[in-house]
Amino acid sequence: MSDSADMEESQPLTVWVLTVQEALWPEAADALGMAGYATVAAHWDDLAELEASRPDLVLVDLRDDEEPEKMLGQLDDHPGAARAPRLVLASSASQADALEIGLDPPTDFVLAQEVSLPWDAIRARLRRLLGLQLRAREVRHEWELADCARELTGAAAWSLDPEQGTYTCSAEIARQLDHRADWPEEQWSELLDHLPVEARADMRRAVTRIAEKGGTASFEHAIEVPGGERRVLLHRLRRLAGEGSALVGAVLDVTEERESFHRLQQLAHFDSLTGLMTRYHFLTHLAKALADETVHSLAILFLDLDGLKRVNDSLGHRGGDVLLRQTAERLRAVLRAAPELPNLATESERPVLGRLGGDEFIASLPGLDRGAASRVAEALVEAFREPFQVSGKRINATVSVGVAVAPHDAGIADELVRHADAAMYEAKRRGGDCRDVYRGELDRHHSRRREVRERLRHALVAGELEMHYQPRIQLRSGRLVGIEALMRWESPELGRVSPAEFVPIAEETGLIDRLGSFAIEQACHDLRRLDQAGLTDLRVSVNVSGAQLMEQGYGSKLFSAIQAAEAEPSRIELEVTESVALYGLQDVAGLLREVRNAGLYVSLDDFGTGYSSLSVLLDLPLDCLKLDQSLVRDLHMNPDAASVVRAMILLAHSLGLTVVAEGVTEEAQEQLLRELDCDEVQGFRFAPALPLPKLIEFASQGKSR
Repeated sequence: MSDSADMEESQPLTVWVLTVQEALWPEAADALGMAGYATVAAHWDDLAELEASRPDLVLVDLRDDEEPEKMLGQLDDHPGAARAPRLVLASSASQADALEIGLDPPTDFVLAQEVSLPWDAIRARLRRLLGLQLRAREVRHEWELADCARELTGAAAWSLDPEQGTYTCSAEIARQLDHRADWPEEQWSELLDHLPVEARADMRRAVTRIAEKGGTASFEHAIEVPGGERRVLLHRLRRLAGEGSALVGAVLDVTEERESFHRLQQLAHFDSLTGLMTRYHFLTHLAKALADETVHSLAILFLDLDGLKRVNDSLGHRGGDVLLRQTAERLRAVLRAAPELPNLATESERPVLGRLGGDEFIASLPGLDRGAASRVAEALVEAFREPFQVSGKRINATVSVGVAVAPHDAGIADELVRHADAAMYEAKRRGGDCRDVYRGELDRHHSRRREVRERLRHALVAGELEMHYQPRIQLRSGRLVGIEALMRWESPELGRVSPAEFVPIAEETGLIDRLGSFAIEQACHDLRRLDQAGLTDLRVSVNVSGAQLMEQGYGSKLFSAIQAAEAEPSRIELEVTESVALYGLQDVAGLLREVRNAGLYVSLDDFGTGYSSLSVLLDLPLDCLKLDQSLVRDLHMNPDAASVVRAMILLAHSLGLTVVAEGVTEEAQEQLLRELDCDEVQGFRFAPALPLPKLIEFASQGKSR
């Protein structure tokens, strides 16, 4: 056993290095000493000699151990090391997956198949584990405070001793389960009798299981209280400390929490403003409908609301929101009344409405041919000639409608929507307030797309692309703590081309790999320039699409670019969106886990706009959550929006994630986000995306807004 720690007045953090490879002992002392750690290296057999010692962190080398669970069990039994965060060196992903990677104590792993260890990744992971441990302590303290609060406020509780035949409960039980003050409290059967039938079975199973095996149990059920209100109750049970079979239970009203969770689910699938399907949810539904062999024809109506900008300019965004809601209501009313759409029996035969964003709406109409779809489109155009009433004013807002029909025009969801979009643009070109049907010659409006595709190849070679950087501000301190890399293209022939236009084209043509390589290489290069300017603590985040992630060898190319630029991996963050779920969560999660093992950070961008937000949060290895600007826009004016954002922040923090709000433009938004405990913000309230020299100037002047 060797000890490299020099005892000084101010003690450094101590890392135990447990490995049978003694050659790693001095290497660990040097590599970790660079980061200010003191190391104590030992064999597993030496654990008993360390009984009086208490490490801050433990680095565990299990690459040569055939029974890694047994080795970790020895740490669990060690009085000084049982609660210390652990970083496990694993020889393979399968070995790592078999281990208990959790939060109590905080545990993580690094793949280390080579003799030489990835010390950059190890140091970054150790820092992260220390942060997790601190958060775990804060959470435990919050739990203790919550327990005290429930005790002081008389939270519903009960105890049962089956052996002694005794049962007691708090008076609050009556309010939670029966809402009558005179409910008898002496009998266990009274508690069961006031539960719904299915909840009684859950209660009996929980009591039996704890009596036999110990541990804890919980279950939920709904209950209707006087007045018809529906509440959701959470029951938690555990065995009392000490000997015997006595149990204790608590009953908590979690109605508000479950309603917030339900709102999150709704937000994942439906537009919060109109109640219509989101883009991703609609496209997913459309793809399934086109794959249904019982659906022989299906029409798509693509609608663009003429005049929304005028309403926003004259009545403000609140007026625009009212118009959008009325638009959705009118769309529903027209489809309900359309004779071409009778009351159909199955879900696959019903029309579906979605909002694609802004002033664009879409409808899927199964069973309609071109003629019937055209008549429905005409009915929509006619209905929208009737003025709207917005804020006491008559507003004229007509629609342009494009029609495309499967399988005649296309059999793939994206292509069918594009064709309907092309027909809609033709209707707008004709002045709007009309409909048009897709035909081959309408592909002329796609000529710009073809030109963009061709010019994009040239732009990559000619150096027309550059990276701008939008600052990320820490709300608590007002400091600049990070930047988001955003690609810009100024074409001599096409002018300024938006990323929203050229990135999808790059994905379709396979150029996304080259764009991604340029972005990460330039970001790494600019990190060095930031270092030269004294900005050594900024982390740069780079957007990565699902298509990029699934490119063959993406991970190797990424790590090679970082190594070539001599960039610190822990200062790079990859931003992915919820749409990566379309590429298979298991595959994406595996790649992102590899990225995090190398020391990089991973954030989920545009959260709240996709169709699988919650499952993505649970399945992907993440460090940060970025709230989409659509959630932030009305935050300070809409209490429901604030409630949803509050729930999202609480959910993210409970998972140990940093929360960043995008698109912050107003002081009121900033103030409310601070009150909601959001961690970081970015948006025009502080700065737009800046060229690197402007960013350095921004940082040097200490600007935050």
